[in-house]
Amino acid sequence: MSTIINYKRGEVTYNVQGFGSFTEKVWDVFINGKKELFVEYDSELREWFAYPDTNSDYVCGGLTLREIKETIARLYEQIQVGETFTANGFEFIVTKSNEDTTWLRDVDTEATYSVHTYEMPEVISGELIIYY
Repeated sequence: MSTIINYKRGEVTYNVQGFGSFTEKVWDVFINGKKELFVEYDSELREWFAYPDTNSDYVCGGLTLREIKETIARLYEQIQVGETFTANGFEFIVTKSNEDTTWLRDVDTEATYSVHTYEMPEVISGELIIYY
């Protein structure tokens, strides 16, 4: 089954101690029909960021809405247990994955590594190097 990603306009409310609450317009991200993330624009940094909720650190970011949509697609479509990929000349297999951590095994050395799941697009593309 392929991953279906939909975006719908929404709102998120932040409660900031000492300042009260405020609401911002966002893009809600639905993965296979379930709301998983929201995407908002940071006008100060001039970047888009995707968050699982208002109390979490961002999952990924991008300079344009199109860029962050591409990153979210890579993140949710390419992380599959049992899948192999080559990065920086080494072949890895995904042995386990959840929303926080993805475990990889080097096919040649059998060494096991864990990385943050949100870093997987950079690992797969070779932008993030796994050190031995």
